[in-house]
Amino acid sequence: MASNRQVSDDLTAMIGSQIKSRYPYLRLGELVMVIQKGINGKYGNVPGGANPVLFWVQQYDEGEREEYFVSLAQSNKETFEKAHELEMRKDNREH
Repeated sequence: MASNRQVSDDLTAMIGSQIKSRYPYLRLGELVMVIQKGINGKYGNVPGGANPVLFWVQQYDEGEREEYFVSLAQSNKETFEKAHELEMRKDNREH
């Protein structure tokens, strides 16, 4: 009979494999964020019989992912603009 640890390890490996095959484009940071939000109830009740992690990833992929990338792009734009502004100030002081 398999130990609970072995069943848990096997289930974790199976879930990881399913995520990798269904969502190969997801980044590790996204998965961590999805799991944290899922644990905190962001994605609502998990249907009976569904694996919570797979359900959360599906919910994220079908809706929230685009919002995430828009937010990431905005953050990168703001970082670039701040760096450019600092560089311009530095150039003005040197001349």
